[in-house]
Amino acid sequence: MEKSCISAGVFMFSASCGLMWLCSLQSGSDVFVVPSSHRRRVWHKRLPDLAEVNYAQQRNLDKNMFTRLGTLDFMARKENIIFTGASGTGKSYLAQALGHQACMMEHRAISANTARLLKRLKLCKVDGTYLKELDKILKTDLLILDDFGLQSFDNHAREALMDIIDDRYNTASTIISSQIPVSAWYDIIGESTIADAILDRIVNSSHRLDLKGESLRKGILKNA
Repeated sequence: MEKSCISAGVFMFSASCGLMWLCSLQSGSDVFVVPSSHRRRVWHKRLPDLAEVNYAQQRNLDKNMFTRLGTLDFMARKENIIFTGASGTGKSYLAQALGHQACMMEHRAISANTARLLKRLKLCKVDGTYLKELDKILKTDLLILDDFGLQSFDNHAREALMDIIDDRYNTASTIISSQIPVSAWYDIIGESTIADAILDRIVNSSHRLDLKGESLRKGILKNA
């Protein structure tokens, strides 16, 4: 049965790039997966699995639509996905289940907490490694930005987000999960010119799923 991603996670890395990524972004990257042929080490609890997705009616999750997304055709078309909904409705689980599926199909996928990733990139600008770290993000087949918009964007965060979204536009797929409705993203990003550019690139090319219902974490507490 699907559970909240609070208890799910996976770290997989290669000696050539994954370990370097994990070391350099360990405070900002929750999940890093690479094709199985490149794996050197694996730590995991319970992997998010497409087969365990809960399609209860109250979740507002269309099974046919999500099953199609699970084929990863959206990646071939360089399309994006946006998951929105209240805390605990399974946004992160669904995003990471797709990331896990991408890994199993020999794609590279990175999942990161948005705020921590952008803070790390801010530090990279100071020590001169920004372009190097940005290049790693841009080269991944599937980027998952989790908990988008929970913290306000300063100038550095806006510019880094713009760099990521602009360079990946029509080149690679991005999944965003957020408690904040898309209609409020403009104000959260701030600075109208950059906000317009980011939203134009990400929203208009995205499949959007707005999850409903009670927190799935309640079930975990009841069964504990």
